Parts: sequence; C-alpha cells; structure tokens
Amino acid sequence: MNRRYSSPPLPGEGGAVGRGGRGVRARELRRSQTPAEAALWELLRNRQLIGIKFKRQFPIGRYVADFYCHDRKLVVELDGEIHELPRQENHDQNRDTYLRSLGLRILRISNEEVFADSSQVLQKIRDAAWQPVREPSPPGPLSQPPSLPPGEGERDPG
Repeated sequence: MNRRYSSPPLPGEGGAVGRGGRGVRARELRRSQTPAEAALWELLRNRQLIGIKFKRQFPIGRYVADFYCHDRKLVVELDGEIHELPRQENHDQNRDTYLRSLGLRILRISNEEVFADSSQVLQKIRDAAWQPVREPSPPGPLSQPPSLPPGEGERDPG
C-alpha cells in the first residue's frame, strides 16, 4: 500500500499526514519516542496523574498529539529545539489553531522542563487538566458556503 504524506513530517513531530496514514504514523512515533517523551510518559501512564487517562502519540485529524486526554480535552505537546525554527513555528501555529477549533486545549512544555523539574511539569499539566472544558462553538452563518445567484449552479427544471 502506498502511503503519501501531505507534507513531510519534521523530525520528532507527528506532522500532517495523508489519509489513512495517521495510525501507522502514530505507531511509528510511539516506537521512536524522544527521551523527553519517554520520561513524561512514565509519569502519565496508567492514570498516575490524578487518575486521568492520557494516550500518547494520538491521531487527531491530520495531526498526531504527543499526549492527549480525551476526558479533559487536553493536548500536551513537548517542544524540543526544532520548534524554534520558523517552518516549525508556522506548523505549530496551524496545528494549534486546528486543535482549538475542535475545542481542545493545548499545553506546550519544553523538553528541558521535563528533565529539569518534572514535578513542576506535572503541576502544569494538573492545573491545565482542571481548567473548565469548553465545547467548540457551533458553526456560525459565515461558515456556511454562500448562496449562488439565480442561474448559477443548479438548473431550473422548468
């Protein structure tokens, strides 16, 4: 089966992936996690943090979240040096906009923070997890496609 990426994922990132490839890409990312991801996963797995369930390298739409808690609508992203590059910053902004449009909250944590002060990282995640969960706003009238003027699009059967 030929899998195509809509844009090549950057090292250490899930990135945008082609249709049907999300699960495969997520599995690859779980197998090749970064040291920071492995360290944080050991602290989050099996509901160790206040009993909330996180999934790692979880596909959401075109993207793969580093860590995701469905019940609290929380995405935790670990950012290494690559996230300082202009191309990656743009990618992260697009990704965050998309995830927020689904009603998800995003918490970004640097890899350095995970190793320097894991208890502070867990406190940040705990605080974010207990923020009120908002449902995404229903689409407004501007999100509907504009009506076509008479004579455009549909034919008059008469």
